[in-house]
Amino acid sequence: MPKRGRKSIAPTKENDEKEEGQLSRASSISNMDDTQPDSGSEPNGESNLALILKELRELRKDFGQQLSGIKEDISKIGKRRSRGAN
Repeated sequence: MPKRGRKSIAPTKENDEKEEGQLSRASSISNMDDTQPDSGSEPNGESNLALILKELRELRKDFGQQLSGIKEDISKIGKRRSRGAN
């Protein structure tokens, strides 16, 4: 069974540099989008919304599965502790 726990989220110099690079690329991409004419290939608002809703449903399903696994783990730990206390 895979170990579960918190990952370290302490900022590091390497992570900061990566983040800055990603931000600068993202801003340059958004600037390019503003200067290019509409080609008609972009999806409309409704299809964007449908895609977002689909992603949210998938995330909710994944989170539900993770929550079920966590509840099972807690139940197993509780059973072991109650057996150990007897």
